[in-house]
Amino acid sequence: MRILAVSGSLSDTSTNTALLRAAAECLPAGTELTFAASIGELPFFDPAYADHLPATVARWSAEVSGADAVLIATPEYAFSLPG
Repeated sequence: MRILAVSGSLSDTSTNTALLRAAAECLPAGTELTFAASIGELPFFDPAYADHLPATVARWSAEVSGADAVLIATPEYAFSLPG
């Protein structure tokens, strides 16, 4: 099984990223956890991209499509999930 880990924080010292690293150490044999490219590289949503994906979006889409599961760790802002 291949799990794609996505950190909702751009910080290298993020506790969300640390949590995903800790999860990687707890996985059973035969399970692989890989980290997605930084979400900071993704452009804002634009419907015009539907016909011509930027390279970063195409790479992100391929990573998600190639995973059996996606594990997301995201920061909390103002007692809720970020936009």
